[in-house]
Amino acid sequence: MIEKSLQIGLTTLNAVSEFDHGLNILRNKVFDQDLEISELRRTLIDLKKRFEVFNSFFQ
Repeated sequence: MIEKSLQIGLTTLNAVSEFDHGLNILRNKVFDQDLEISELRRTLIDLKKRFEVFNSFFQ
């Protein structure tokens, strides 16, 4: 009975550990994607400003 409980506990601990590891990987991917999105936003803002300056010469 005790051995079975210990085995179940270890199995559960391993499953939780693997799940946590997967969440950490996902969290890191989301963080990296957020950084990329921020960089894209900055690029779009810069391009919009450049376009407005460029466009003002032709109006």
